[in-house]
Amino acid sequence: MRLFKVWHKKSIAVVQLAMVFYFVESVRDRFSITRSNIAEIKGYVALQDNRGRLGNQASCVSTFWVLSSHTFLRLHYREPTLIAVTFQLFLMASGYGIARILKRKLYYLLPGRFNTTRNYLNLLAQTFPKTAQIYEILQNESVSQTAVELATDKDLFKACCRFYNPCGLIQHPAKFLFLEMNFAQNRRYFEEYLPELRDIFRFSNATKEQGENDLRYLNMSNASGTMCIHVRRTDFHRFGLQTEWNGTVDAARNIAVKKGLGNYLIFGDDKEFMSALARHLAQDTSAGTQKRAFISSFSETTDFYLSSRLCSALLLSAASSTFGWWLGFFARNQNGVYYYRSGRHMEDFRFQKSDFFLKSWHSYYGNDE
Repeated sequence: MRLFKVWHKKSIAVVQLAMVFYFVESVRDRFSITRSNIAEIKGYVALQDNRGRLGNQASCVSTFWVLSSHTFLRLHYREPTLIAVTFQLFLMASGYGIARILKRKLYYLLPGRFNTTRNYLNLLAQTFPKTAQIYEILQNESVSQTAVELATDKDLFKACCRFYNPCGLIQHPAKFLFLEMNFAQNRRYFEEYLPELRDIFRFSNATKEQGENDLRYLNMSNASGTMCIHVRRTDFHRFGLQTEWNGTVDAARNIAVKKGLGNYLIFGDDKEFMSALARHLAQDTSAGTQKRAFISSFSETTDFYLSSRLCSALLLSAASSTFGWWLGFFARNQNGVYYYRSGRHMEDFRFQKSDFFLKSWHSYYGNDE
C-alpha cells in the first residue's frame, strides 16, 4: 500500500514538523506504469490538523509520496530508478496540491529501514533543491492515524489517473488523515498551483552544469530550434501502447517542418530503436535542408534539464508514459508539446486526456495539429 501523509497540528504557537509515510504491499511478479498485475496498491495521505492561532485557517506546506524499497525490489523494469523518479514527481505534485486544498501539512514517516526512499528524496533534493523545504521527516512510527478511502479502484490502472475531489475532507476532525489513493496521476490535483510547482522544481546549479556538459558532449551547446521526441517501447509492448515507427516519423517530421526546427533530440528506453530513428530522420532531406539528430543516453534528471533547454517542440509518441509526461512538464515551449494518439482510443489508457495532460499541450492526430 502507498502511504501519503499530511499532518495538521492543533497548536496555538507553531506548526510542528511533519512527514509522509508511504509503503506498498500486495505486489506480484509484474508491474507496469500503465497496466499492472498488482492486486492492490494504495496511497495514504497523512494529514494533521494545524489550526492554532489561525483559528480554522491553516498554513499549507506541501506534499510528498514515497516508494518503499520493497516495491522497487519487485519491479521488473530495466530502468527502475527512472520509473521511481517520475512516480515520485507525480506523487509530489499531486500531494502538494491536495495539501494546499485541505490546509494541512505534509510529512514523511521514515524509519531507519527506508533507505531507498531516503535515496530518492536525496536525488530529488540534489536536482530540485526547493523540494527539501516542503516536507519534514519523522522516524517515530507510533502515530494514530485515520484512514479515508479517496481513490482505490480495484482496477489499479483505471484508478491511477482519476480525479477524486478532496474538498469534502477540509473540515475532517482527525489529527492524522491517511488518504487511500493509488497513483493520483491527474493534473487537476495540482493545476491551480502550477506556478508554485515550477518554482519548486527549479534545477540546481549542479544539475545545470552537468546538463551543459552533456550538451557539449552532444555538440548541441549552441543548438536552437530542436524537435524532441520521447520513445517508450520495452514494457509497453504488452499492451499495444508502444511507440510506433511510421506514425512517430511522420509526426516528428510534420511538427518540425511547421515549427521550422532543424535538429532532433530523442529520449527514451529503447536505444536501438532510438538510434535507428535518429539515422532515419537525419537522412531526410524532403524539407530541403539536412537535419541533425541526436539521442540521449543520460540520466533521467539530465533529460529533464535538456528538455528545458532545447525542446522547442516535443512529441510524446507513447502518450501514457509518465516519464514522457515529465519531459513535457519541463519542456522549453509548453505550447509545443504534442501527445500522439496513433489511432488508439484514449479509453485504452483508462484516463481522460483532459485530466492527464496539461491544458497547453496538444493532441496530435495526423497532419493537422
